[in-house]
Amino acid sequence: MESRFENSCRFSKENLLEMTKRIRKPSTIYLLVCSAVLFFYLYDLTRGFAALFLALFFIFFSLFQPRLSVSRLLKQYRELYHAEIVSDVAFFDDYLFSTSEQTKGETKTDYTQIKRVMRTQHLYLLRLGAQVVYLVDRDGFTKGNAADFEAFIREKAIRAKIRF
Repeated sequence: MESRFENSCRFSKENLLEMTKRIRKPSTIYLLVCSAVLFFYLYDLTRGFAALFLALFFIFFSLFQPRLSVSRLLKQYRELYHAEIVSDVAFFDDYLFSTSEQTKGETKTDYTQIKRVMRTQHLYLLRLGAQVVYLVDRDGFTKGNAADFEAFIREKAIRAKIRF
């Protein structure tokens, strides 16, 4: 069986940071809203400033945490594989197949397992769960193109929440 799309994506610092920021975005917004509500809800000046301090802490935490986690992940990849990881994903009619030369890993995934599809500036993120995300480089198609891929993934990932 021949694949409909093929994509190659480097796990570079920029791509991993873009993925991490996009995945954490809803939780960051939630924390900011909760902190703002607490600040205005508490009429006591001491508690209000405590809530404001917590809000500022969460803002700085949400800004720096993605960079720290990506740096740790890249360090781990360098120690384990001594090279930047490149993931090759082939999209067939019924499933996608991911391989990586560096990790020697192969994964076959049905489209029904995809829970969310997101588009960032340079990537498509196919999220299977809290810990599993396929990175698809928008400029990394070696077979097919990004515009046709969007229509294809909308058709195949029927259980996924799609945000383009």
